[in-house]
Amino acid sequence: MSISAVSSRTSKSVMVVVWFCLAALAKAEPLQLNDIDWPPFFFPGQRQPQPGLGKALLNHCLVQLGYSFRYNNLPIKRTHYYMQTGELDITVYSYQAAREDAVVFGSEPLFVSSYGFAVKADSGINISQPADISALKFGHLAGLAHTPELNAVLAPMRVKQQVIESFELNTNLQQLISTPPRIDITANSRETLLWRIKNLGLSDKISVLDYELANKPYFIAVSKSSRSINDPTSFISEFDKCILQFKQNGSYGDVAAQYGL
Repeated sequence: MSISAVSSRTSKSVMVVVWFCLAALAKAEPLQLNDIDWPPFFFPGQRQPQPGLGKALLNHCLVQLGYSFRYNNLPIKRTHYYMQTGELDITVYSYQAAREDAVVFGSEPLFVSSYGFAVKADSGINISQPADISALKFGHLAGLAHTPELNAVLAPMRVKQQVIESFELNTNLQQLISTPPRIDITANSRETLLWRIKNLGLSDKISVLDYELANKPYFIAVSKSSRSINDPTSFISEFDKCILQFKQNGSYGDVAAQYGL
């Protein structure tokens, strides 16, 4: 065998070793995820007694796939921006076509949430369609995505300054029962509203209406600008398989039951 042939094989071997080392280093770099106060799906911080259903699923599958990861406690608006820039690798989103410019969506839902309204318990307010809120003051949580039907109603309300924006759900709930009330109604995940109202001890003061505006499935979403996930489509394929297996073996139901879901 010639010296040149040996040298060529040696170079190829070195390139293969370097490639595997770089791949291992990329996978070892912690993935960046947003952390959010969204009970019963997410509880922020690492020392909470329960992570929340969505966070538990992320933790399980990311560990199973061999990734290290780090949660960042961020408001909703900043989460959207960081997913566009790639400063966050992963979040959990409901599907919106407009978001496909920035993220790749999974296809297996982590959970489904119903979307509805909360009002002061003795307000007498009832809703049977989005248009019914048009004469009210609406409490909007900054960055929260509403349905197209609700957005159509809110657009002229914003012009009339009937939409009051806040950055915390607790603020919205307190504004419902302040004297005088600053807002008449707010919208969010019904599961989140019920959980938060109960834990604030406000079940006798705030009611979650029976009307459901929508049922929204939530999926893993990977930033197309991620610095740690080179192939978001392949990553999501493996993640979806993990979620599906978790559902099929009965583990999903056991975890969901811990949160009353």
